[in-house]
Amino acid sequence: MSRSYPQTRHGSFVDKVLVALYLVGIYLGIAFQLPGGVPVPQVVAGLAGFGLLMKHAGQISTRHVVPVIVVLVLAVCSILTAPDYGLLNERFKGFVQFTYAMMITYGFFLAARTLSARWLARFFMAFCVAIIVGCAMENAIPAFKAVSDAFRGWVFESGVYDSDIRDIGLYGQVRPKLFTSEPSFVAFSFTLFAFAWYVVSRMPAKAIVYIVMLAVGYEFLRSPTMLIGVGLVPAYEILIASRGVGRGGMQLNWSRATVATVVSAILAVAGLIVATVVFAARIEEIVAGNDPSFFARIIAPPMLALEILAEYPLTGVGMTGWEFLDAKVQQIYATTSWLSLELEIESAQHAITNYFWLHWIFLGLFWGLAVLAAMSWYIARLGVPSVLFCWGVWAVFGQAAGGWVDPRTWTVLLLAAAVSVVHQRDKRMARHAVEVQRMRRRQRMAAMAPTAPIPVRPRLVSGYS
Repeated sequence: MSRSYPQTRHGSFVDKVLVALYLVGIYLGIAFQLPGGVPVPQVVAGLAGFGLLMKHAGQISTRHVVPVIVVLVLAVCSILTAPDYGLLNERFKGFVQFTYAMMITYGFFLAARTLSARWLARFFMAFCVAIIVGCAMENAIPAFKAVSDAFRGWVFESGVYDSDIRDIGLYGQVRPKLFTSEPSFVAFSFTLFAFAWYVVSRMPAKAIVYIVMLAVGYEFLRSPTMLIGVGLVPAYEILIASRGVGRGGMQLNWSRATVATVVSAILAVAGLIVATVVFAARIEEIVAGNDPSFFARIIAPPMLALEILAEYPLTGVGMTGWEFLDAKVQQIYATTSWLSLELEIESAQHAITNYFWLHWIFLGLFWGLAVLAAMSWYIARLGVPSVLFCWGVWAVFGQAAGGWVDPRTWTVLLLAAAVSVVHQRDKRMARHAVEVQRMRRRQRMAAMAPTAPIPVRPRLVSGYS
């Protein structure tokens, strides 16, 4: 029985340009305000995503669309069952943003899966190098920093990071923003793109190169976000790299997965040891309660989630129910022992920046699990080798970013899906190429083998005497 293998894909020039523009848009994070007060986040990525969606309209499959519709229906149900109907207008805005995110990330996936692993690896590496070079220039060249600051002041109306004095005290320098609104966005994108390179790259010893990239990135970006990049190594090595091509398709190689687990555990311990040395000053600030950024990302979100789930276990507070959360967030910030600073909280949206916990805060256990199941069905139908890998990447990056309805949140999930699909296709094609070479080698050997002489049977001739 013959086996079929996917044909090699390289993607068109337009696909490459739009995919690159989409990821640049995710990096920049430029938003736009529609009439009526509906914000459009990641507008550059949105334009590229809709362009990709139209270009690949012929590839839109019912297998993909039906799960997305189910996800959106569940989102509407969560809004209608959430407490305080006075916030329906704000929740409707959140639903519009969520729908927008689902559409453009699907367009991005349709195009990204057609690109070759080699092109994607080169692009992600080039993007990471550009970020490092740009940050070095912003640190060393005042004129370049002035251009970056001017762009930031022109594009972003609010949310611009201005805690430069804090950066100098913790890191010994002002952390570069490089045309974004804050340093954490630079570090988030660098780590995400470096990990995407790690998944699709064919480079030998790429794990070492990846760790070096994170170390170099920290040297110039000075962000603890690089640590989550180390934590992603086990997800790739165990759930993706340990899969081999077998007779039944992609199968998990348990021996390699076991080795990967042991090595990942050693790497995690080593990473923690290094972190305690490198981030010693930051850890002291956290313990002393003087780090509101860490509190907003790591400590406050689960505290708030536990309170909300105790009060509204099934429905949560509803999608983007920030006004409903303001009082509770104010109370947490005012009474916690993890924070010794007296802070004025503008809104809960700026005080809770962890989209993993926001999933449960907004949707509760019932709708949260329902949406999780429908989204798992969706990405499984996209052909990913491991649904768990995609959610693992999504959850890890959720510790460094908020904005549950933001396209960046769901780009993390769909980018993980895309690079895992490309990785699987590349591995199958490599295996197919090896099998073809073996078959041709056997054919050449058979053709060169000497043939045995054909025995001649004696012919009996009858005659008359």
